[in-house]
Order: sequence, then structure tokens, then C-alpha cells
Amino acid sequence: MNFEPVNYKKKVEYLHTFDSESLCVERYTVGVPKNKLLVVHGIGGDSNAALPFVKDLIRLSDNFECIVYDLRGHGYSTKHLGTEKDIETIHAKDLLHIISLEKTPLNILGSSFGALVLYKAVELNPDFPRKKLFFASMNYRILPFSVNRRVWFSLLKKLKKIDKNSKRSMEKHLSYQHTHDFSPRRVTSDVLSFGPVLFFLSYFSIFGWKSSNPQALNSPNNYLFYGKNDLVFPRKQQEKWLKTMPFMKSRMFSTNHNILVNLHTKLAQVIFDELSN
Repeated sequence: MNFEPVNYKKKVEYLHTFDSESLCVERYTVGVPKNKLLVVHGIGGDSNAALPFVKDLIRLSDNFECIVYDLRGHGYSTKHLGTEKDIETIHAKDLLHIISLEKTPLNILGSSFGALVLYKAVELNPDFPRKKLFFASMNYRILPFSVNRRVWFSLLKKLKKIDKNSKRSMEKHLSYQHTHDFSPRRVTSDVLSFGPVLFFLSYFSIFGWKSSNPQALNSPNNYLFYGKNDLVFPRKQQEKWLKTMPFMKSRMFSTNHNILVNLHTKLAQVIFDELSN
């Protein structure tokens, strides 16, 4: 399948973080951008997981820019996980720092853990400049019980150098399209690419997370996209949460948790239409 748009420009840069670490950032541009979208990927992935979506999206416009980056511990970004006490705060601070470097407000899409990072950024700084925020599979809590996840994150920071994570190709990510949320083949690929220590400790570090403000996203400029067959954040849980946020917009997709990869073309069209309004 050919995803190459006509006349797009790609730029790779390494940005210094707020604590002087390095994040690998890629920019895909067509024309003179009138709109920009920043994409935040999930745990165990990398920026290449977003590329099918990104290339679909910029094919729809003559003047658009998509920005993707590797989260800390992923792809070509730093493996140093900072001095924060929990995993979502360090990533949210990175996101807020990237936003602060832009001259104009961004639209932002968070996918899976990337949606949690975006949510945390809103909690840390409710007034940061932005246009529209898109959350692809999210809830205000992860698991109904509490665990001492800060202990796991502390251990993760100490053991982060045990694994040498790699970056998978766009085609590799697409090979797991529409697989079961807990497909052994896909999970094994995540583990091998990210490294078993980093993979499992990262997940243990978010189990039990709960938003300090479940109403933080209740705005007409925020959108929740969720999968009909999502097993990570079941549809009924997300719909129950949505009932408490009458101003937040939503859309259900006929897929499972990973909307960004599974239905990249449809998601690109939906977001393009929203940004065109």
C-alpha cells in the first residue's frame, strides 16, 4: 500500500527537554501550514505507529503540518526518565515543553497512553495554549483498584538501561492491524521492540492511575474517540464517563483499542473534517 503524499517535506530534529534531555521529533509538512496536529503515541510503540495516520491526514490538505515524536524510553528519544515521582508527569511535562516551543497553538491527538499523557498535561496546566484535543481511547482511571505504581516507576528508572529498545517500521506496525487487543503476536512484538523490563514496568507504573479531575476534559473543543470492541477501556466504561461530560464531543469506531493504527484512514478523515469546521 502506498501512503506517500505528493510534495510533503519531512524534517527530523532532536529537541532539548525541560530537563536537558533529548526527544526525537519528526515534522511532516505540505504547503504553508494553516493547521498543525501533534500526535502522542502509546506505551511500547514509537512515532512510526502514527505514520499511516499522518500520511493519510496530510494527503487531505494543501497546507498542513503533522508533528510526531518518540516518548522518553521509546524509539530514538532519551531513555532517562527524569526525577518525577510518576510516569505520566514526566511525559506530560515533555509534551507541555514541546507545545511551549511552537509559535502558534496546536491541535493534539493522544493515542492510548498518549491520551493519558495529554490528559495529565491538561491537569498540570489547564490553560496551556491549544486548539482542539483528541483522545483516542481514554478513561479517567486505569483499573478500579489502586496499586503502589510509584514503586514500579522508581524501579523502572533504575533498570531502564537493561533493555535496548528499537524502532519498528510503519509496515511492522500495520501488520498488527485489527488484531485482538491482547493478541500474543502483537504483544510479543511490543515486548521485543521495547524490551521486557521497560515494557512491563511501564505498564505496572500506570496501573491504578486515576484523574484528580474527571471533569477536566468537559469542553466542546475536546473529543473522545473510542472503540466498540475495546478491551483496554471497555465501551460501556467510556460511555458512562461521557455521560458526566455533556460538552465533550465523542465518536465510536467499529474497532478495538488501537484506533490510530486499525482505522488510520477513517480517523484521519474524521479529524480533518473537525479541523476544517
